[in-house]
Amino acid sequence: MPQLTLVAHYGPKNRLQQVAFMSYVHACQQTVSRSVLGKRFAPYQDAQIHGTLIGLEEVTGLPDTDPPTHYNANLWHGRGELRAMDLECALRLARSLPPMTIRFGGFQPQDRGIQSRGHSAYARSFGIDWRTGKVVIIGWVASQKSDFWQKSDFFGRQGDDFHGYTKLWTIRRTFAERCGMHHKYEDDSDFFVTIGELTGLAGLDEPILTELRDAGEEAAEALRKQLADPRRAIDLPLRAEDLSVVRYMDESLDPAGSRAFPITDPDLDVAALWRSLYV
Repeated sequence: MPQLTLVAHYGPKNRLQQVAFMSYVHACQQTVSRSVLGKRFAPYQDAQIHGTLIGLEEVTGLPDTDPPTHYNANLWHGRGELRAMDLECALRLARSLPPMTIRFGGFQPQDRGIQSRGHSAYARSFGIDWRTGKVVIIGWVASQKSDFWQKSDFFGRQGDDFHGYTKLWTIRRTFAERCGMHHKYEDDSDFFVTIGELTGLAGLDEPILTELRDAGEEAAEALRKQLADPRRAIDLPLRAEDLSVVRYMDESLDPAGSRAFPITDPDLDVAALWRSLYV
């Protein structure tokens, strides 16, 4: 069944900073392709490179209602709770997103200012998920002072930490509290970008898989060391105009089976988006 998700920088990337970011992505893809993983690495197309802001996936397999009720899949799978999603609410929040900058690379091994699932930014800047085969890079909101942040009514609450990478989790939590869209991971401020996948892992014998994993982790650590160079750091803007709702068939957002709806389109029809899931 098709699903929806709210993502950033999906599709063509023609603006100057997007082009610079894709040079960073291409360098990572090329390094993996030249490594021991190269024969199994399938890099993503430029158009499908994206970062997810918040998942809009709904629970499947429930009895139909009239009108249909769209329950958040992350909340159901994570806590066993059914909560209806309000897509109109999510679009209003997304359109009021305060501008920010995502920083990739330049993180030193000794830097503990950012913690991501118990690891440093350096350790998480590049990685391989051996369960899924996904090859990923991760960035975080760069620390920045902006009157727009302090005056924005996006959050509508007091006491939030508006410093550095914590902003992204604050935003995701607001989607959950107001609109019923829950992020896949709690307390997550990662801007997670998949750049490709390793293929054929499922059919490997355990000794061969272990040997490949060990060699692959050595290659991953070598790339992390390269990305730690401050000269390799790259900044990517994240603004409302960078966001789209994408209807997809495959979670990789393969362009062949996906369609993007820019959230700044004044004619975006929420009812039509939900109906598109049942066509």
